[in-house]
Amino acid sequence: MKLIKIFTFLLLVTLHSCTEFDVKQSSKLKKALREAKPGDVINLADGIYTDVRAFSPTNNGTKNKPITLRGSRKAIISNPDLDGLYLSNKKWWILEGKYN
Repeated sequence: MKLIKIFTFLLLVTLHSCTEFDVKQSSKLKKALREAKPGDVINLADGIYTDVRAFSPTNNGTKNKPITLRGSRKAIISNPDLDGLYLSNKKWWILEGKYN
């Protein structure tokens, strides 16, 4: 019985409950990028996200728990200082399109 309790505890500790950030504003996108941890998903609602000069994610994902940034073709990140999305020196990020 004690072995089962220890196993259950270790399983719960190793399982990170992933967070899904549902983003509809540029300020929320910045916040999600700062707070995203391995295994988390950032869902972009359709719209134009401007003034994202500080688009600099804080954390890396991992091989087993990448961080996913997901949106449709109508979720546009517009950054006048760059030619597109910039994930400099970040590892294990997935950019995923959704087609509904």
